[in-house]
Amino acid sequence: MTCVWRAATAACRKAKLARGLPDDDTPDESECRSSCAHLAYTDRDIEDVQRRRERHRADAADPLAPKPRRDRAAAQAAQLSGIIDRHQLHGAPDAEEGTA
Repeated sequence: MTCVWRAATAACRKAKLARGLPDDDTPDESECRSSCAHLAYTDRDIEDVQRRRERHRADAADPLAPKPRRDRAAAQAAQLSGIIDRHQLHGAPDAEEGTA
């Protein structure tokens, strides 16, 4: 994924400020939030997400795996499907978007 970070609305920056940490005015991957509007997936990123989703789907369908593991794999596959669906709906970001 790619971060199209803008200080005014970046979730990582808000999280740092809320904890009283200094604002270094750059993205902070350690504070990255999956709900941040600044996350953008390229087509190449989505190919990787699709591979991960298929692995989770296979784990969810494994009859020999314990039920909690199958349930977790199904939930992870569903989460990744949401990322893929949003990407397909909105498309990949323009190259210029990430440079602002």
